Amino acid sequence: MWQLSEDNQKRLNHIKTTVEHLWRPHDAPPFYFTPHGISHAKNVEDKIKQLIPDEKADLLREQEKFALLCSAWLHDIGMIPDLFDEKITLSEEIYHKIRDDHHERSRKYIMNHYNQLGLEYEEADAIGEICFFHRKKEDILNCRKKEPRYNCRLLAAFLRLADAFQIDRSRIDDYTQFYNMLLTMGMPLASEFHWLKSFWVRDIEYKHDSKRVVIYFYLSDSGEKICDQDELIKFTKNEIKEEIFSCKNVINRSEIIYINDEDVECKCDASPPENLKTKFKQVISQLKIDFTASASQLAEILCDTIAYIVNSNIENSQLAVEEIKSYKKNVIEKIVELRPVHILIKKIDCIVENILEDRSIDDNQKLSIIIERLAHLKNARKRAVKKIANFSQPILHNTGSILLFGYSTIIIESLGLMHDHLKDNVKIYVCECRSKNQYNYENKLIYCDGLKYVEKLHEIGFKKLYLIPDVIAGNLIQRDLISKILFGANSVDIQSKTIGHTAGHFSIVNSAKIKNIPIYIFADSCKFGSIKQNTKERICNWFTREQEILERLKKKNIKFINPREDLLSIESVKMFITDEGMIPPEKIPKSFLEKIEECNKLPCEKN
Repeated sequence: MWQLSEDNQKRLNHIKTTVEHLWRPHDAPPFYFTPHGISHAKNVEDKIKQLIPDEKADLLREQEKFALLCSAWLHDIGMIPDLFDEKITLSEEIYHKIRDDHHERSRKYIMNHYNQLGLEYEEADAIGEICFFHRKKEDILNCRKKEPRYNCRLLAAFLRLADAFQIDRSRIDDYTQFYNMLLTMGMPLASEFHWLKSFWVRDIEYKHDSKRVVIYFYLSDSGEKICDQDELIKFTKNEIKEEIFSCKNVINRSEIIYINDEDVECKCDASPPENLKTKFKQVISQLKIDFTASASQLAEILCDTIAYIVNSNIENSQLAVEEIKSYKKNVIEKIVELRPVHILIKKIDCIVENILEDRSIDDNQKLSIIIERLAHLKNARKRAVKKIANFSQPILHNTGSILLFGYSTIIIESLGLMHDHLKDNVKIYVCECRSKNQYNYENKLIYCDGLKYVEKLHEIGFKKLYLIPDVIAGNLIQRDLISKILFGANSVDIQSKTIGHTAGHFSIVNSAKIKNIPIYIFADSCKFGSIKQNTKERICNWFTREQEILERLKKKNIKFINPREDLLSIESVKMFITDEGMIPPEKIPKSFLEKIEECNKLPCEKN
């Protein structure tokens, strides 16, 4: 039973009162963060009791039950900015630091104030340990296991799970007005994303009879489905599976419950509110962008999402315009900032901005023109890709071996036109593009650019395919196993005579230069323009998710570095394959650059 002794219940009530007093001035979180206060603590306590029902609770000692329930109320107090009476000027940067360290701050407060909390030192030490290890970023195996009175590791595992499961609507029920106020203040989508999780998750429940976790969504499985909502479901499911994976072995040894990250079920049994459907679509768009390597595919996602926003608000043009402004600011502009050499994305941004800022037309006209212009861009690019594919055939007509690096939709389309007998005989070596690799919580590979490339080539009929480590490209070139190299391009700048590429291209170009291997760039005229060099790094789990290894490197102060892009010299290229034909580097028409600049400055057309 969860019933505590009279003394422990009295002390727990005292802790609840203390926590409520601490949180009361701060319950509305600053800087767009989701609530971590009183209602969250109460809901985490309820989740703990749902995970450990009355008939199983007696497998814990009285003092363990007391410590676990105290931890439910104390684990997030470190989020309170002035918890230690610090005289600080609170900024978003400082609050990010507080949030990142809040589990350490919670433990520190418990140990410094155990008398005021009505705890003995040993109790405070155990509760502080449990609160510290509720964070997934901390390896739970480092948590103390057996003590005379507490299994801190087991209790921390249950707290971690209860905290993770409390992302449902109950998390924000008391804060919907505050959420709406944050929206009016221009809350970034990255921050809103964490609020929205509580709008699309109705409940997360552990089913004791089937030993399964069930996630209930405010999503429909009927004809009212949101386009690509499976991305939303998959993301949420993976987040919960990751939390379970981090502590399942500890919990399963206790014989209280058996839980497995593979036994997570998703149920779509309620439709989302109409006013949130476009928000959900924007989140889905962002999730797809995170795993999209091709600039062409990225552009298509952006255009499709804008079209969805318009179509979903067909009877409210003012709302649609506001949603597009929000999407432009929170998603498109962020991509332009992060990937400045992606000229095609910049072009979409310019098209939308020019139309939104035109005061001579009303909202209905703006929406109509945006849809028309983006549809025109998509169709023009489709025609351009087909032209490039046809123009490329003379250089692809023989069985000479090919080296590929960096997934390219245009190259896929071009290779797809090759005759079947060539597809049977030509050897294609595909670099893995290691810098883009991503691993999940189990350290399983969930994205590899080269793997995606080589499987697509197999799908369109090629028989002799080889997936190779990036560093092996030079070896194959040195051994005369490569006849030609095909690259796509993020952008081509005629004035600075540079080409923007994913980092890694530069090494291959230098190897090819030594052996005089021809390099062909496949790029439609939309990719030609002015390049701003990108010195940013790629943020992804390209090395490993093995926590022991990462922790070891961190302790040794060994850093990771993963630059996003290279700039190549136009002179290193033998030929550009464009929608205007095959063009040598020295003969690229200036009209390509002029066309881009004219498009960026082009005023909106009037109906």
